[in-house]
Amino acid sequence: MVREHLTRSNLPTGQCAVCLYGFRDGDEFTKTECYHHFHSHCLAAHVAAAEKYYREELEKLPQWQQDSAKEFQAICPVCREPINCDVESLCTAPPPIDVETATEFAVTAELRELQRQMSLLFVRQQERGGIIDPEAEGTKLLLRTEEDGVAAAETPTSPAGPSPSGFNANANVVIRTNSKEITHFFY
Repeated sequence: MVREHLTRSNLPTGQCAVCLYGFRDGDEFTKTECYHHFHSHCLAAHVAAAEKYYREELEKLPQWQQDSAKEFQAICPVCREPINCDVESLCTAPPPIDVETATEFAVTAELRELQRQMSLLFVRQQERGGIIDPEAEGTKLLLRTEEDGVAAAETPTSPAGPSPSGFNANANVVIRTNSKEITHFFY
């Protein structure tokens, strides 16, 4: 049985999944068909942003795909079910009370000290090899093609003998260039 999660004062329990603030007396909220609750202002902002993104992506498509594309359908930010809502009326709703009364963020001395400590920790972890740089990792097994102007393989040194997986680790070489990836098998 589906129950609406409203408190005694007819306010939803929990938080708005868009702004992450709770619901207070005086907040305007909307219940979707899937029984999720959002501040009306937040749901309007979410749907407007999603529609804008949809239109921008649609413009990138060739005309024939634009013509056959489905019309924009708003979806629930929580469960991704299609929802029906009047964005224009939701846009007239005031922002949540907690958003209006929130204090302005300011960097404190305590926060600056924490940033300094985290920076030192990052450097220490980096020195010990604890930070993985995806870009550096991506170039470890790079074989450049003649198109790149260099025909040399850059491979890390590996211990002699069979690899732990039971096959020769150098049997496959992946060639990566800026535009393509090719796998070569050596026998």
